[in-house]
Amino acid sequence: MWRDRLPQRGPFIQALLAAGAAVLILLAVSPLRARASAGVSLNGRFSEWNGRPAISGSCGGPGRAESLAAFYWALDNNGRQLDFMSRRCTTNGAAYDGHNGERGSLRLRLYIDVGGDGSFVDAGDRILTLLYTPSNCPPNGGASGGGGNCASASEAVRWVLTDPAGRVLLTGQGAWGQSVGQGGLDCEWGVDLSLLGGGKVPLAMYVETPAERVPAHGTVLWTPVPALSAVLLGVAFLVGVWFAVRGKGWA
Repeated sequence: MWRDRLPQRGPFIQALLAAGAAVLILLAVSPLRARASAGVSLNGRFSEWNGRPAISGSCGGPGRAESLAAFYWALDNNGRQLDFMSRRCTTNGAAYDGHNGERGSLRLRLYIDVGGDGSFVDAGDRILTLLYTPSNCPPNGGASGGGGNCASASEAVRWVLTDPAGRVLLTGQGAWGQSVGQGGLDCEWGVDLSLLGGGKVPLAMYVETPAERVPAHGTVLWTPVPALSAVLLGVAFLVGVWFAVRGKGWA
């Protein structure tokens, strides 16, 4: 009898499978898209990095001002760039108390292995060199209390993105760092995903400062978890339809 019902159920099952396959294909070709609410933004609100993926550095020994307490990464809320945040150590290695921040500059270099193949010297890999110089400008944008130039707030963070051969791909600057009055410890920046392989994942990363490497060994591996989860749901959907069809004798 089931053979008699096959012509009626066949088109329905085929349409269901086709719809599921279409959804899966759309998810697969757009792996780096995520809901806006899932991301961060370059707005100087460093509290929004709380709970984001991070790796800790070391605040002991010499060169604390150029050591990282933590390095963060997260997809931007526009879904088109990967954002980063670094928190450097205080001058004495203790918790910030309003007097042990750092007025000098922080230099770091972020190495990105696009595709995560273990090599950082392929033509598609990237190196971002960053200079963060806390301004003397107060958060409200008023007159400087430290005799500095408040116009420098717009250039607190400067970076240049190159390929491993040293070819400059893009430069950027912005007021993406804490001022001296805020502690001078945190800064953030972002790189458009089109410059990171256009969605080729995973990305393997590590950071170097004049004082240390973060992580000390190995790399940070990043993939867009929400999108990958959606792809897995799509796969589960198709598998579920397949078993339902087989279980009812429709195929």
